[in-house]
Amino acid sequence: MRHMGSLSKLAACFMETLRATISAFLSFILERERRKMVILPDDLMIHIFAALPVKSVCRFKAVSKSWKKLLSSHYFAITHHSLSTSQSFSLQLQGPYNDQEILYASAENIKDLCSGKKTGFQLQGLRWIACHNGIVCCLVVSETEGSFFFIGNPLTQREFVALPKLDFHVRYNSFGFYFDPINQNFKIVAITCTETGASLIFDSSIGEWRCPRNQPPNDIDRRWSVVSVGSECYVYSLYTLYLQGMDHLMCFDMEREEWEVIHTPIWLASSCSYEIQERDGRLCIIQLTVDEVAQAQIWVLLQDKRWQQLMKTDLGQLGLHKLEELGVEFGEFRIHPEFLIGDTLLLNMNILAIDGHSDVGSWRQVGWWKVQYNIKSGELGKMVQDAQTRFFMYQPTLLTCKKEKDGKIHLG
Repeated sequence: MRHMGSLSKLAACFMETLRATISAFLSFILERERRKMVILPDDLMIHIFAALPVKSVCRFKAVSKSWKKLLSSHYFAITHHSLSTSQSFSLQLQGPYNDQEILYASAENIKDLCSGKKTGFQLQGLRWIACHNGIVCCLVVSETEGSFFFIGNPLTQREFVALPKLDFHVRYNSFGFYFDPINQNFKIVAITCTETGASLIFDSSIGEWRCPRNQPPNDIDRRWSVVSVGSECYVYSLYTLYLQGMDHLMCFDMEREEWEVIHTPIWLASSCSYEIQERDGRLCIIQLTVDEVAQAQIWVLLQDKRWQQLMKTDLGQLGLHKLEELGVEFGEFRIHPEFLIGDTLLLNMNILAIDGHSDVGSWRQVGWWKVQYNIKSGELGKMVQDAQTRFFMYQPTLLTCKKEKDGKIHLG
């Protein structure tokens, strides 16, 4: 395990050296261009630039008109997008539930929970986001103007494209998003429970909401949560999960626009805590028992709809009792899996206390802590006091969303 940790550090050092070398090479090319010397062919330049992060590419656009034209082309954006799939980034929502900020961080930087940087796009009333292929769909709610979806790239755009005002209610995390970079269109599926059905879909190619080809085979309501993974959106009910447990998820295929049932690898029991998220373009279920053993298990859904167990370990023996050093008994906090990115599993700990104002002696939350667990080395990191932060997998891209003069939405 220690060797795996050393290899990870070596790989990170290699990537930093590679990026520094590329930057030095590009600076050399720039100097040659300034001297009006022969420059490299566009195809070679594209493949060199495509290895750089989004922020670096944006900076190089300011070098010259020829570079700006090259790096602003749709062909380069698609090439860069195809090569950036291995980059693990996260978007984070921080702040009050009804007015949050968007931040971003790489897998390497997420170990420092304060390393997130604000994106250029920020909007008052932001409730929730869904991401796919580098484009983000934001739900924004205004008490005076109503609810809207905004579409854009948080790393390259300060202004997103607003869709028409919603004439139905959407709960903050009950929608999914899909973006096709080849056909340059997107879809949104929303759990609405309107008179027309349990779900509605927005298709940017026609610019309006409509019913999908079929409705879910099981009853769902606005309390159900949606997780976007590739071209599919997985729907589950936290209410049902923590009330009685469940053995399946609902899946909506955004390309075929059809619903189906996906059975889970085990019975999801109400006595455990869960996180359901994307990992490397696949659905991932993280389970954690809420006892002193604190057994953690992780499964990923393969392409053929089979589940593969990624990890199984007992976290209780690894030092979760560190909280006792803070004067907190093990039974006075609850552990929840928060987010899995790279080899880092973030665990969220809610510190509890007896509510003295309650006649029934109920528990109330008095603090939040986060701790990192490395799924390869099996080591726990230090505990960090942190307000509730919500994490989303994100693949950086140069593709953007704009509204044309004729009102049509263009992505490219």
